Amino acid sequence: MMKNNKDNKQENARVMGRVKFYNREKGFGFITCSDDGKDYYIGQKMLGDEGYLIQGSIVEFEVKHGRSNDLTYAANVLAFFVSSSSSSFVICFSNF
Repeated sequence: MMKNNKDNKQENARVMGRVKFYNREKGFGFITCSDDGKDYYIGQKMLGDEGYLIQGSIVEFEVKHGRSNDLTYAANVLAFFVSSSSSSFVICFSNF
């Protein structure tokens, strides 16, 4: 059963966004959702031991709600790492 938070964003719905910030040393960051422009927290635990995100990468993720339903965060992130060298583009897909 899907839950709605006060902004009517459905839990478990997959949305697109862009990595706004990710600090690998501190183990957390934020993803800006393309749909609503809000920032969603992403922690190292959600990415696994070897996972990390690159600032500016396009990602698809699920919106989850904390116990109080006031905290929303990103989970089940699928990252589209985009890098360019000269005129070629490389796109890698990672599912955390």
